[in-house]
Amino acid sequence: SSSSSSSSSSSSSSSTSLSSKGHIVRVGDVKYSVLLESVLALHSDWVYSVVWHPPVKAEAGHMEQPMCLLSSSMDKTMVVWRPDPDTGVWLDEARVGALGGNSLGFYGGLFSPQADRILGHGYAGSFHLWSKKGASLWAPEVTVSGHFGPVHDMAWDPMGAYVMTVGQDKTARIFAPWDRSTPPPHTWHEIARPQIHGYELNCVTFLERSGKGDRMVTGADEKILRVFDAPQTFVDSLVNISNVEHIKSALQPMAASQPPLGLSNKPYFAEPQADGTAATAASSSSASAMQTFDDEEGGGDAGGEEEVFQPVVLTQPPFEEHLQQSTLWPEAHKLYGHGNEVIATCSSRNGKLVASACKGTSPAQSAIILWETATWTKVSTLVAHTLSVVQMQFSHDDRYFLSVSRDRHWCLFERESEEGLTYKLVKRVSGGERILWACDWSPDSQYFATGSRDKSIKIWGLVPIGIVSPLYPSPIL
Repeated sequence: SSSSSSSSSSSSSSSTSLSSKGHIVRVGDVKYSVLLESVLALHSDWVYSVVWHPPVKAEAGHMEQPMCLLSSSMDKTMVVWRPDPDTGVWLDEARVGALGGNSLGFYGGLFSPQADRILGHGYAGSFHLWSKKGASLWAPEVTVSGHFGPVHDMAWDPMGAYVMTVGQDKTARIFAPWDRSTPPPHTWHEIARPQIHGYELNCVTFLERSGKGDRMVTGADEKILRVFDAPQTFVDSLVNISNVEHIKSALQPMAASQPPLGLSNKPYFAEPQADGTAATAASSSSASAMQTFDDEEGGGDAGGEEEVFQPVVLTQPPFEEHLQQSTLWPEAHKLYGHGNEVIATCSSRNGKLVASACKGTSPAQSAIILWETATWTKVSTLVAHTLSVVQMQFSHDDRYFLSVSRDRHWCLFERESEEGLTYKLVKRVSGGERILWACDWSPDSQYFATGSRDKSIKIWGLVPIGIVSPLYPSPIL
C-alpha cells in the first residue's frame, strides 16, 4: 500500500501543476496562511466525499481527533488515509470497496462515532458497511438494503417464509427474517434479488405448486409476463438464514445468470439433466459479471482476479455485491398477449390459472387474460371493463374471480364448471365515486372488500340467489 501510494503520488505530481503559494485567510483579527501540504493520489475516478476521523477519548481521558481521513470515489473504493508517524507522509492505511457488479461507485462515506465502522452509500441506494478488526483490517458486515424507488406490488410466498416486492427501480427483491442465536434474534433483510430488469416492474404473484418448488410471475412495462423458478441455491440459503423447512425440487437449476444487454435470466445446471441435456455454465462474459462472494469475507477489497461463476449457498444475508450478481432466479416462460404495459396479475388458489391485465382505454385493451399454468397457454379473455384493471383476486375456493378498475366498477366472474378453467361474467357494479384501487376476499369466500380513491372501503356479500349486494348500507372506513 505504501509503495503504491508513493508511486501514485509521484506520477500525479509530474502531470499536475500545483502551487505552493500560501493563501491568506482572516478570521476576526487573526490571519492564517493556508498552504498545500500533501496530494493524496490513489483513486482512479472522481472523489465524491472526504471526511475526518471523529474525535475519540484518549487514554488520558481527554478527547482528541486523530489525523485520519476517509475518502469515497466512483472507482468503487473507499480509502482510509493516515500520516506515517516517522516521516509524516500520508499513506493509504486501508482500502475497501465493491468488486465487480453494476454499481457506479460510492457517493459518500463516513466513520461511526467511535470510528470502529465505516459506511459507504452508492448510486442505487445501496449501503456498504465494514467494521474494524485490527490495526488496518476492515471486515464487511451485513447492513440494510431495499428499493430506491416506489414499490408497486408485493406478495407472500405460499408457505409464508418470505415476501417478494417489485418496484419502479426495475428490481424484484425478497425479504426474509434472519434467525440468529445472538440478539437481536430476528431481523428482516433482503436475501435475494430474483429479477433485475430493464423495465419498471408493476406486479408479482406466486403459484401454489404442491411440492414442486417456488414459482413467481411478474409483469412490467415491456407488455409481457415472465415466469421464474426458485433456484436450488436460494432454497438452501433460505433454510440457513431463516431456519425454516422449505420445498426442494430435483428439477430446480442451481442458479441463474443474465447475459450482457439481455433481459432473460438463463438457468445454470451443475449436473446433466434427466433428459440428456448437458450441464450449463455461465458464459465467459456472464462469468465476469457474476463473480462469487463468500458470505463471511466478500466485498472487503476492491482488487483481485475474476473467478468463474460458482453457485454459493449463504449462511447470512448477502452483501450488495452478491445481491447484484448472484441471486437471480432462472426464467422458465414468457407470456405474450397484451398490447400495453402489464399492470396487474394474480394466480388461482390451486395454482392452475394466472390472470393478467394491462393498461387500457377501451374494452378490448382492458380485457383480462387467463393463462393455464400446465401448458402456459391462453384459456380465455374476459372483456368487462372499459378502463385499466388495477387489481384482481380469485376467491379462496376458486369459484369466483373478482376485478376492480379505473372505470369505477368491479366485476364478478363465476367458474363455468366445477373443474373447469373458464369463467363467465355474472355481475358488473359501480363500486364508488372514484377509481377502485383494491379488492380482496374473506377466508370463507362469501364476502369481498373494495377500496376506492373516494376514501371508502365497501364490504359486499354473496346472497343465496346469486345476486351481489352491499353487506352494509354505507361504506366502512
